Amino acid sequence: MHLKEWLGWTDWKLLIGLEWKEVPKGPGTYMIAADHPLNRAVGTDQEGILDIGKSKGLRDRLKRFQHCASTPEKRGHMAGRRFALYEMTSHFPMESLYVSWRPAASEDLAAREEGRLLDEYVKQHMESPPLNYSASWRHLRAEEMA
Repeated sequence: MHLKEWLGWTDWKLLIGLEWKEVPKGPGTYMIAADHPLNRAVGTDQEGILDIGKSKGLRDRLKRFQHCASTPEKRGHMAGRRFALYEMTSHFPMESLYVSWRPAASEDLAAREEGRLLDEYVKQHMESPPLNYSASWRHLRAEEMA
């Protein structure tokens, strides 16, 4: 994804074996990606982004994704649950998933960043990342939606 701004984002880190104390407890935005590019409706996603999300508690949110993605019957993170239910590990082994995050000063700012990322992703590929079942448009002002 050709982001306008990568400032403040971490480098991609393997999700399995992640040092959880590195991940902020507070609000932030995150991306979970495969270890290879993904063909999309339009073009190729070179980063292999599977999910774009936000949270008021980033560390707990990413832990919930990992737990739900590894355990089909677990609930608590819809993208993680979908990952497990659709047996996506056959294409994206848990050991090959990466995560990057950007802390935010508030949950609202994290939601705006999530929306900006989803908007940019859809504009580039004409579809959402595979695990994003709905796009977040909260970042758009009412007059932009008209």
